[in-house]
Amino acid sequence: MSAHRFYQTTHGNIDVTYKARARNYLDFSQIAVDIAKYFYVHIGIYAHKFKDDRKKESNLSSHFLRERGLNRPMNRATALLLIVTIGVAVWQNQAVLQVQASSVPLPSMTLTVVCLNGTQVVLNETQIGSMENYRAYGGFKNQLGNIKGLGYYTGVPLNTFCNLAGGMNNDTVLKITATDGYTKIFTYDEVVNGAFTTYDNVTGQPVQHNQPLTPILAYHFNEANISSDEGGPLRVAVVGPEGLVTPSVYWVKWLVKLELRYCYDAAVLSVILSKSIVGQGYPCDVNVTVANQGGYDIEFGVTVYANGIAVGTESAAVTIDSVMTIVFSWNTTGFAKGAYSTSAYAWPVDGEIDTEDNMLVHGSVVVAVKGDINADTKVDGKDVAIVAKAYNTKPGDLLWNPNADINADIKVDGKDIATVAKYYGTL
Repeated sequence: MSAHRFYQTTHGNIDVTYKARARNYLDFSQIAVDIAKYFYVHIGIYAHKFKDDRKKESNLSSHFLRERGLNRPMNRATALLLIVTIGVAVWQNQAVLQVQASSVPLPSMTLTVVCLNGTQVVLNETQIGSMENYRAYGGFKNQLGNIKGLGYYTGVPLNTFCNLAGGMNNDTVLKITATDGYTKIFTYDEVVNGAFTTYDNVTGQPVQHNQPLTPILAYHFNEANISSDEGGPLRVAVVGPEGLVTPSVYWVKWLVKLELRYCYDAAVLSVILSKSIVGQGYPCDVNVTVANQGGYDIEFGVTVYANGIAVGTESAAVTIDSVMTIVFSWNTTGFAKGAYSTSAYAWPVDGEIDTEDNMLVHGSVVVAVKGDINADTKVDGKDVAIVAKAYNTKPGDLLWNPNADINADIKVDGKDIATVAKYYGTL
């Protein structure tokens, strides 16, 4: 009789999770404990029956003992020894589920770990294999509702890498990247507290886990290296002592990069001016590129300044890992002649911690008299020469000069020459 059959019969209508454990040899330790308890309570009765009437082997436990060559009288001392023996086996099994050095050599692999400050650490198979590992049972439920990947996984807990990168807290997330470009964000609760939706590994029905789950960077599946077809050599596995399964979205394959980042993090990447000299009262474009370097989509305001004076504010809705360029048209009307330093500021979103890259001061522009293209404080022949040289050009042309495009209509033409002529001699 199989262990599953015996366990089911002696315990009546048991939970299907335990049936799966017996059938899959998933958590034999729990079955062993229950069997030991059963023997301890009933062994005296069975010993008496075996002693008085050896022919009563239709009894279920008699069959169980006979199949294993144990169909002889047993006293409580022997039963106690049996319980202790099973207990040792259970203890050993639990140790394997916690930490066990692997004897299977790892294939060539590299993993990039990115810290909060942007510094990177590249680990190879020797370094990864020497880290404290965790081994437990798990599998995943795919979008079609099918249970896949059931088995024992060994690897390094994701939180170990987070600690290497500076440590996780509620203000941070872990971004995981695969070789095919796929990315997945893991929250603090998922990495540290094991907060995952769980399902029964046979029925696929939602069940509550009673023991913590551990997301690991797995390199072994059922004591063998994980092949590329199985998502290796490194993949994410969410495992635990109860053998429950989790949604497949967390089981990232072909993993190559772990990046610790803030939950919300807006940044200004660049500030580029359309020209370095602008005639007073004419527009100058300020191109501001912003990025979302956090773990969630965000929306924030962006303001451009000239010598600290706000010249415009726009809203930016930026998805994770995306950039956006906003074009501000700075109308210089009312601004005094002189040099201006330009900057852009991304207003922090709620919960943003890293604000050092929210402000970028870059570029300068001179507000000059109309027609003064070279900013020498007067309109003269030099300005005529400059506009003449760039005449009939547009952006991308070899002789294009944005400063000569006085009226900012994206071409140098007769209107620009007329402006220089109009203000010729002006200081």
